[in-house]
Amino acid sequence: AEHDIPCTVGGQQGDNMAPILFLFVMQAFSETLEDKWEKEWGLTKPTCRFHRSKKAREHGRLLAQDCKAKGTFFEMLHLLHVNDGTFLFDSREALEKGANRIYQHFARFGLKMHIGHEGGKSKTEAMHISPSLKEDEEKLLEPNLEPRIPVHDGFITLTEDFRYLGSIISSDLRDELEITTRIKKATAQIGALRAFFRCPHIQLSTKQRVFVAIPVNTALWGCDSWALTEKTKKKLRVFYHKSIRSILNINMHEVEANRITNEEVRQRFMSIPDVIDIIHHRQLKWIGKIARMDEERAPRRLIASWCGNPRKAGRPQCTYRNSYAEAIAKVIPGLPQDARLQEWIPIAKDERAWNTAIAGWWATVDGRDAQAPMLQ
Repeated sequence: AEHDIPCTVGGQQGDNMAPILFLFVMQAFSETLEDKWEKEWGLTKPTCRFHRSKKAREHGRLLAQDCKAKGTFFEMLHLLHVNDGTFLFDSREALEKGANRIYQHFARFGLKMHIGHEGGKSKTEAMHISPSLKEDEEKLLEPNLEPRIPVHDGFITLTEDFRYLGSIISSDLRDELEITTRIKKATAQIGALRAFFRCPHIQLSTKQRVFVAIPVNTALWGCDSWALTEKTKKKLRVFYHKSIRSILNINMHEVEANRITNEEVRQRFMSIPDVIDIIHHRQLKWIGKIARMDEERAPRRLIASWCGNPRKAGRPQCTYRNSYAEAIAKVIPGLPQDARLQEWIPIAKDERAWNTAIAGWWATVDGRDAQAPMLQ
């Protein structure tokens, strides 16, 4: 039965019902917004395609997917996370129109979108993502690009990058800025812990655990979805081995004189695995979770989705899928990077089989399997 609950005031700060009621409001906002988006406001909804599994058989690929394949359409209008939301538009004109409509729609539910006014900044920001890196570089040379989008009696600003949930999202969709920022933070932590790491009375195993728990975890926050290029891999390895040499009190003169390799440095530090292997280990765990999700959920659809538009000429930009394919090939030897989903998804769906495959590969990393629980 349906009942009305009379309420004239909002939930108090810290009230246990406040987050629950807020989720109901946001859900109502979302559903009514979708109804108005095309019918009343004339805005288009961005669409992608994916292959549905048929008769327990998976279709599609991580890489080298034919963009002309039919597939099943699904809409990606917005993504909501508690009191934050991301909305997708296909043009600046649509962005301006949609931002004003969203502002008005929020007001219907007693909510307010934070916009900027003269003398103040806007917490709500917009980002332009170019179809290719070349066009992204040309965009930076445009002197008359208006940095503000007018909304109601204020504005929202265009930005090249912004921080969300601890990660930095860049308009070129590369992770270089994010990784560089994380390395700087982890390096500062190494400096703050220098007295601990240099103390001769602390066991090396304890130092290794602290190193992984604080600087390494800081450097690798959000690595589950990183697109690793050779450049970013090199940056991570330089930070990683430089930090370990500092802990072991090995200077570069000793490295050059005795020809100490990075492998030997890791071996001296309790046979700690390579940082890229740690990243792939975390990505494999996340891939397994995605594979076991219901097909109606966005992460499961997006892992092998594609757009119907033809790709620009030239080599495609490195994405998280390249990193995923590289990681999957480590637990399923001989699997090509453009392998079909049906060649690995059934294994990933079986949690026990997938974890066994990960553990089998992990045991071969630097010849030790005792580190696995600590590094997960």
